[in-house]
Amino acid sequence: MIVDIHYPLAYFYADTYEGECTFELSVDEDNDLNVTICTAIAYRNDLEIELEHVLNDYDLQLIASEIYDDLLNSNLHEEFIQEEYNNKLQNAYENGKNSRREF
Repeated sequence: MIVDIHYPLAYFYADTYEGECTFELSVDEDNDLNVTICTAIAYRNDLEIELEHVLNDYDLQLIASEIYDDLLNSNLHEEFIQEEYNNKLQNAYENGKNSRREF
């Protein structure tokens, strides 16, 4: 499968279908990137007529895995992790500042 990423949109091309999806990124406690497919639509590309291809859980997982693999060593991945880290620092600072105000 080939994936062309334009965050938060991705176009995908498989042997018998192609389509597009929207996805969200998140970072877990270990700074691992998580990809969540939000919406996806696909069409059969092996027929002469346009026919919708119903994506099953395996297809969606495959698309998410391809997006993850493409992003793993990309600038977007590094930028997203840095942004999440900065947000955690800012939240910790705000929480500390707010807790001092209560006393």
